[in-house]
Amino acid sequence: MSATVVVLIIQFILGPICLCIAVPYIGFPKASTRIDHPSRPWRIFYRIMLVGMCNFLSATVTFIAMIAVMGEIKDEGLSDISCALIMAILPIPLLVALYWFYARGMRMRDRESI
Repeated sequence: MSATVVVLIIQFILGPICLCIAVPYIGFPKASTRIDHPSRPWRIFYRIMLVGMCNFLSATVTFIAMIAVMGEIKDEGLSDISCALIMAILPIPLLVALYWFYARGMRMRDRESI
């Protein structure tokens, strides 16, 4: 199995699964029941799921924007490892922004309900 296929599986197969776990319904769940859970293992699990969800969303937006701007993406001359690294690295800036905004929204919802 090539590295590009592994990156695609992680981003576009595991991403929707993380999305279903991180957001069980529309909106922001409470941070105290998800990313700020009292139990450390559950807190780590939900944070990993949130990163997976944000990676999926940012990869989708990034690749759609690239295709819209560039048309057909030609990867001629690039090795498989180079293509996989580009696919893994390009969504990171938007991933960080989405994670920060979503975590902030969850914590704001927690503060409002107290």
